[in-house]
Amino acid sequence: MIITFTADGGGSDGQVTLCHGPVREVDKHAGPINFRYHPRVAPQVEPILRGANVEIFDRGNRRTDISFSVSRLCASIGAAEVYCMQHADDVLAKGTLHILAGDNQQFERWLVGMLHEAPASFEGVRVRITYNIVGKRLLTEAPSS
Repeated sequence: MIITFTADGGGSDGQVTLCHGPVREVDKHAGPINFRYHPRVAPQVEPILRGANVEIFDRGNRRTDISFSVSRLCASIGAAEVYCMQHADDVLAKGTLHILAGDNQQFERWLVGMLHEAPASFEGVRVRITYNIVGKRLLTEAPSS
């Protein structure tokens, strides 16, 4: 799975690869690790006066949460320290997540939303980052600019 994120107004220069799929064949910790896809509806729930049950309305509000972790090897412990503390500044933004999945990356989806969390930790030269993205409905075609 290859996952990239482009911040709004970033153009191709603002694109960051969060997960390099083919690297996983070499480094089993490359990612994604614990990929979680959580689509949901935000219904309106209303109590009915003197009713035995509530009424539930589908207002069409759709939300998708995607989270996953990656593990990166850095050249030195110092580089891991810097990457751990600096990487979030480069990626926390509104934008578009692009996912290529499947054996030959034939499955392609986009999520317009916000990468709102990227907690990171390091041990030695290995940095582990968990990305949390919240957005609209998953798209089957690239969003128009």
